[in-house]
Amino acid sequence: MNNLTIERAKVLKVMDVRVISDKFKVKEIVLEIDGKFPQPVIFQLINEKIDEIDVKEGDILKDVQFNLRGREWKKKEGEVRYLNSLNIWSASVDVSSPKNEDMKTTLDEPSEDLPF
Repeated sequence: MNNLTIERAKVLKVMDVRVISDKFKVKEIVLEIDGKFPQPVIFQLINEKIDEIDVKEGDILKDVQFNLRGREWKKKEGEVRYLNSLNIWSASVDVSSPKNEDMKTTLDEPSEDLPF
């Protein structure tokens, strides 16, 4: 799928690694994308990327490169669902920024300029 890039994002939450099989493990992280109306978005690190991209809550990431993946899943009852995943394959921690002061989360201060 297409390679997409986010310039800056703050790590809001880092989940534990889930081992799916001997050859497949996943670590989910929630990023707040920098922008006028930041929103929390969940991304995945898969297999060797878990060790290559070491992130902690509060880190500021830059140049987050990821793939958008989609698939169809059919329940036993016949219902079809469509699932998406955002798989990070490259990112770097911005060591020049103070972790908690550079970007405020949407929960820090209510905004008067809401998008709806």
